[in-house]
Amino acid sequence: KKISTLSIPAKVAGAATSTAMSTTLSSTGIEKRNLPPVRQALALDLTSSGSSPGGASSSVSPQRLLAQIQENIHVWEINRPEAPIQSIKTTVVSTRAVRWCPLSPSHQHLSRGSTNGTLKVYDLRSRDPGNAIWTAKRAHQSAIRDLAWNPFIPYWVATAGADSMIQVWDTRYGAKPVRQLTDHSNAVNVLAWSPTNVEMLASGGADRRFKLWNLRTEPHYVISTLGVWDSSVVGVGWTQTRPNSTAIAVSATGIVQACPHSSEFLLPMVPTLDAPQKDSVKRVERAIFTRNFASGFQQAYQLAQK
Repeated sequence: KKISTLSIPAKVAGAATSTAMSTTLSSTGIEKRNLPPVRQALALDLTSSGSSPGGASSSVSPQRLLAQIQENIHVWEINRPEAPIQSIKTTVVSTRAVRWCPLSPSHQHLSRGSTNGTLKVYDLRSRDPGNAIWTAKRAHQSAIRDLAWNPFIPYWVATAGADSMIQVWDTRYGAKPVRQLTDHSNAVNVLAWSPTNVEMLASGGADRRFKLWNLRTEPHYVISTLGVWDSSVVGVGWTQTRPNSTAIAVSATGIVQACPHSSEFLLPMVPTLDAPQKDSVKRVERAIFTRNFASGFQQAYQLAQK
């Protein structure tokens, strides 16, 4: 007899399902297939290894993975990959970037950049975690392609848009950007803050340019543009060398280039301290960089007396 329908079961999460794929064979010999929607992660982020909430070295929290899949944000603990420990439902608007926020040392805050240009921050501890605690509507005129939180100032976040803009936000002061960086001529794909200089930022875009920015240098804040590449710049990062890290970028065709700092890059900047410095000195530095001058100057005076 003629075969009209063929079902191929597949195992998903340990259970058999007959909806994995169905094939219909017609009398004309034309084969029609219905495939299920692919549950592909649109954006991912992973917490740092061995991070300790509250700074306590005795209680080290496990790494957590953040993933946007369709309209849901899922949180996994790496040592318990069987199922998410928490999931929150967001809007149906697609997402290109999700990141953990440094606002909470115990990894309870996360941020999301949408294709409609909206930036949101969520608190997993709230009664309804699907409702954002901070929102910047129309942060960009089109999709947010990447976002990055400053490693020194936990309230600063930079967003990269398909509208060729980079916006820098301070979540303490409402939903208006504190800086607008406009030197790219096409979509900005990726961002990365310097791990050693608080106001230094690297970016790469579809205009095939890799740029370094200094938020203290006006009018355009650009301190370096590394050539015109053969293709779109799709990844940027920094080495961990100190006192001044080297910025690195990679293109869509796999070309990697580095941009080391020369002394003139750093002249208008306030460099951060090296890692071996005492904790007390680093607390003074952080207070001043976060504009908490009263506390910073008092701590500096007490330290100078000692």
